[in-house]
Amino acid sequence: MHKWILPLLWVLFLGASAHQFYVSMMQVDYNPHTQSLEISCKIFTDDLDLALQKQGGTTYYLGTDREKAQTAEALEQYLKSSIFMEVNDKPVNWVYVGKEQSADATWIYMEVKGVKTPQTIKLTNRLLTEIYEAQTNIVHFSVGKTKRSLMFSKTKTTDKVSF
Repeated sequence: MHKWILPLLWVLFLGASAHQFYVSMMQVDYNPHTQSLEISCKIFTDDLDLALQKQGGTTYYLGTDREKAQTAEALEQYLKSSIFMEVNDKPVNWVYVGKEQSADATWIYMEVKGVKTPQTIKLTNRLLTEIYEAQTNIVHFSVGKTKRSLMFSKTKTTDKVSF
């Protein structure tokens, strides 16, 4: 009677360990004092390194002592091809500020300067959708006391929020 328990547990264990989540998180905060959008993005480092490798044909070894000197330039180029933004129906250019590592993730920082209080933000977010069919990119927005969130995927790369 209990012969099936061990095989069942084995299948469940293998299924759970083989399942991977393909998610990035982005936070977009409006700072009224500097009239800027402060953007932080958390991406799994191995996924980001894979995307950079696909783009440039080389491994950048993100977050290791072997990280290449050209990583910042490659990362900015990748981000510029993946993230587009309009504020109040006008295209804006974000500036790459830098990155830092934490455990298995890379935090990326960007900024959009000279922004009057956003009434709308239209965002295109294609991060990692060229790598993973199941990629989900979650974006949280904060303007004053108003908070909004959007989810992006390979089939839905552009959306708009109003405040």
